[in-house]
Amino acid sequence: MQTANIPWIEKYRPSKLESIKSQDYVRMSLEKLIEKNTIPHLLFFGSPGTGKTSTILACIKELEKKGYVVSKLELNTSDQRGINTVRKKIKEFASTRSFFKNGLKIIILDEADSMTNIAQCALRRIIEKYSKNVRFCIICNYINKIIPAIQSRCMKFRFSLLSDYEIKIKIKVIAKNENIDIADNGIQTIVELSNGDMRKAINILQSIPLLYKGTDISDFNIRACLGYPTKNMVNTTFDILISKETLKDKYDQINCLIKDKGVLLRDLIQCLHKKILNNRKKFKKNNLIDLFKMFALIEFNLTLNVDENIQLGALIAVF
Repeated sequence: MQTANIPWIEKYRPSKLESIKSQDYVRMSLEKLIEKNTIPHLLFFGSPGTGKTSTILACIKELEKKGYVVSKLELNTSDQRGINTVRKKIKEFASTRSFFKNGLKIIILDEADSMTNIAQCALRRIIEKYSKNVRFCIICNYINKIIPAIQSRCMKFRFSLLSDYEIKIKIKVIAKNENIDIADNGIQTIVELSNGDMRKAINILQSIPLLYKGTDISDFNIRACLGYPTKNMVNTTFDILISKETLKDKYDQINCLIKDKGVLLRDLIQCLHKKILNNRKKFKKNNLIDLFKMFALIEFNLTLNVDENIQLGALIAVF
């Protein structure tokens, strides 16, 4: 495969444990386990894009450097989440011994919180039965969706959101390597929009130059390309909401803004939330609580595909 065709999230994936950022406790613990040759079953959980899969792949490379012959089975259980996958693919791989004296078999189950409870119960038995042959690394976003029987058999590591500083440094390195001219406010915008998700930040960075090649990429370019509300739009919407105009006038003006700019109401609400936090002195404490409760309700309704026009009316009404 040509390097130019590789997605940047793979091209710039950390290959060493020391390159894993913002997860110091996890990194140091795994380095000690590898050093002492005591690799247990692992359970990684946390938000998307925080380095869970990259960490176990880096661990495998560290083990190979120490002379282990590592055989791995990597499954995305969001696609293969039923009991048949556990009984066939996982059991067949786990039940066979390695040909090499220093061989190590690792099964990586990504998106394990998508597995059915029946499949997890079957997996629990396999983890217990074949622990001499194989080590499991179970990766998930929501640990509460993993049954307690599996949790108790694994060493758990929580992956926290990446710091803004680490994302900013990574964006600068990639931009330099790929010869991308990006302004400081553009980097800050990518950091804000990624919300601690390194994968999302890198994907945003890769998509922008396709549209704005040869120009200095700014905050406005990024928001326009991704369909996010610009700061001017957020400020205008905020001013309309706190004005003394009638509900119908407010609705018509904001609805025109949303249609003209082609933004989602959900994205606009998230930007308004930050705007209100920065101007919270303008609101009484009880009013601020009511506002945020309504914001949460509207965002929840939008995830259920409730009509945006109705939710826009609810947003205006609460003001």
